[in-house]
Amino acid sequence: MNLGLFLVLLLAAWNNRVSCKTTTRHIATENYAAKRPVVIDTDIGSDYDDGVAVAFAISESASAYLDVKLIVTCTDDTTARAKITAKLLTLFGRDDIPIGIGVPNSNKTNHPLFDWAKDFNLSSYKGGVYVDGVEKMAEVILSSESMVDIIAIGPMTNFPLLLSKYPAVVKNARVRAMAGSVYKGYDNSSTPSAEYNVRLCPNCMSELLHAGWNVTITPLDTCGVVTFTPPLMEELLTSANAISLGIANSLIYFCISNPYIDCKFKVTTGTPVLYDTVATLLTLPNAKNFVIFKDLKLTISEEGYTIINNKTGVPTQVALYWQNTNDGLNKFRTYLTESLSGG
Repeated sequence: MNLGLFLVLLLAAWNNRVSCKTTTRHIATENYAAKRPVVIDTDIGSDYDDGVAVAFAISESASAYLDVKLIVTCTDDTTARAKITAKLLTLFGRDDIPIGIGVPNSNKTNHPLFDWAKDFNLSSYKGGVYVDGVEKMAEVILSSESMVDIIAIGPMTNFPLLLSKYPAVVKNARVRAMAGSVYKGYDNSSTPSAEYNVRLCPNCMSELLHAGWNVTITPLDTCGVVTFTPPLMEELLTSANAISLGIANSLIYFCISNPYIDCKFKVTTGTPVLYDTVATLLTLPNAKNFVIFKDLKLTISEEGYTIINNKTGVPTQVALYWQNTNDGLNKFRTYLTESLSGG
């Protein structure tokens, strides 16, 4: 698929946006009592896979099991990230979901999607925006009558404050994180990498692991190879529902504004990697249909490497391999596409 055809598909899909906004919201609120409450912690805006992971969590197939109670932003200008979150949720037809502004660690705003949402008025966002996102996260967890899943798809910079101020959260929450690199590194290298979400704050990740709650991670070994093939991307972009159109709208800007990303989507490479979508998968009851879990004892080095240490490591469940090698990966790609397109 060349860039011209890709943009034509995106724009054609976006031009059909009006016809499909209401159905997604209705579907996402069915079977409320049967759902697991979810908080998403994200550095949305630096890449486009965070938005796709959020979309997956509120899709028709996932929302039969998940009830997203709150989305909290992390790292850099977390208010700017909240604007991106609010704009995406509005496009998805889910502006009922509250947003929390997490702990900022800089005023950095030179990320691809920051300009896309810079003019969004947070005061007009219907779901409500909480200035102290960590406090709101604790409130959601501690007030929940059932165990909460935290989908962590950014560096773990909100967790030290959460754990120090509200240590009881570990008794009523589980963490499902995109984090680490065990045997495989970036670009499916056989050499492990200091994965970004861990490397940005190794102490944050280490503190999260040692807190005593149930933690499952998808390292680069599994999440680092997830892409949409051009045919699947075409299927998604021509499905014309609120989720696919919201993804298309943000992706147009992401591709045009980011000189480092190849949006030609070559047959051999597919799209940029959709790391964070696998963290959403980990919250679903059918995750074992796609990935193989292994119990490993992990430590985090000062450089941000994820190291197996059977003596001092923290027991952690790791989605380490795809079922039947590429078969599980290909099935997940199809499942993800169908979930987002409403198929």
